[in-house]
Amino acid sequence: MTSLSTKGLNSNHLQGHAMMGSSSSRVDRKRSLSPDPQQSKSMSKPKINIPCNFSFNGSAKELHKNPIYCVAWSSDLYRNTNINEKDQNDGKNNKSSYFRCFATCAGNFVTIYDVANQGRGNFTVRQAYEDADSDEVFYACAFGGRGIQAHVPESMPKDVNESQRMTLSNPVGWTYSTSSSQLLCCGGSRGIIKVIDPLRRALIMTLSGHGDEIYDLKFSPIDEFLLITASKDESLRLWNIRSATCVVMFTGHEGHRDAILSLSFHPLGTSFVSAGMDTSIKIWSLENETVTKAILESSLPSTSSLAATKSFSARLQQMPLYSTNKAHTDYVDCVQYVGDLILSKSITNTILLWKPDLSQARVPDSTVRPPRSANIIPLREFSLSNCECWFIRFHTDDNCRLLSIGNNVGEIKVWDIDGRCEGLQTKKSLTNITHKDCQGKTIRMVAFSPDGDSLVACCDDSSVLMWNAS
Repeated sequence: MTSLSTKGLNSNHLQGHAMMGSSSSRVDRKRSLSPDPQQSKSMSKPKINIPCNFSFNGSAKELHKNPIYCVAWSSDLYRNTNINEKDQNDGKNNKSSYFRCFATCAGNFVTIYDVANQGRGNFTVRQAYEDADSDEVFYACAFGGRGIQAHVPESMPKDVNESQRMTLSNPVGWTYSTSSSQLLCCGGSRGIIKVIDPLRRALIMTLSGHGDEIYDLKFSPIDEFLLITASKDESLRLWNIRSATCVVMFTGHEGHRDAILSLSFHPLGTSFVSAGMDTSIKIWSLENETVTKAILESSLPSTSSLAATKSFSARLQQMPLYSTNKAHTDYVDCVQYVGDLILSKSITNTILLWKPDLSQARVPDSTVRPPRSANIIPLREFSLSNCECWFIRFHTDDNCRLLSIGNNVGEIKVWDIDGRCEGLQTKKSLTNITHKDCQGKTIRMVAFSPDGDSLVACCDDSSVLMWNAS
């Protein structure tokens, strides 16, 4: 099994600049992640104000010299256990007592940063992992699920030894704790998903099944243990992290005919949209009887009678609800739901906001084929420049009010998606962001923090840059 090792960072791995406070940073291997659930709920609500400016916070350069393809924020808010005793006794929700985390992936490296002051302060490296396979290249990462912990049922005698535990009808099990930190999943060129527990600072499982590279992965907004991955093998797979099971494969004669580059869950978790090199965009249902039953069975504890009598077999879904190639005429390398609408991007310097004509969609559980190229209703077009390089991905804030993307020359554009901010037309961006540390470089991805207060960008030259909304 391929493994990941936790590595202390030195000047050979990462170099800090600007607001990071020094010319180099290192990881403290003892600094695991323990979220504060109450504060995560009360302090991470998105704001409704739309920022018009972004001030530069700082930058870092990971010296592995690999392009950074993805950056992802954790939705958890973490408490700083190193605050002084006086502040702890006061019990105040002091912003300096909390921090957020984001992760980057590049080559066979995964790096987790913490950002002080609830995500608006300086950012530093907290953990770093290096895959044992030097030829691995991670293209996507995402936070989701929860770490596991040992659970001894109350009915079990506490003085039994390990061999006796195995013979009892109610053995020691493993449960997922809501107080644990989110897991970090990564996928790339080997087609294997690596699942890291930042709290335990370890690789806890690998998920195998794809026959080629993984380009994107996303967690469900309604069940944080459900993960979908998109692959070059022309398939999408739904996984249950809780049971380390492949639940459903979305592929077949009505599926994608080339590499799948991007996917996005509907906000209600009832469906997801996918896009790829075949220029098509497809909507897949998660509400039909086959899928819902498979999800339920994959979540059954190993001690249940059904799980004990037979092994779980992944289901196959070959027909999407909806399919079209009328939005773009070239590779579609990024797609995202915005409510019931869809944002999609091709390599033709355009992001399109559109509505699928679901009058032509297939009814769930029906065997009737949907049209291979259903109609779309274009709503808005966001014009790009110097963005012909494929696999540059946009991102919206959690409230779907702001849209942002980088380009080939180190520029970032931010739009008000509604186009209502101060009467600006949609084709004109709300603001343009750049900095000397990223000029002339390809910005592969940008990501807003969960509260929308910060924006992180990752570049082909191993740079990570951050701005704060103002």
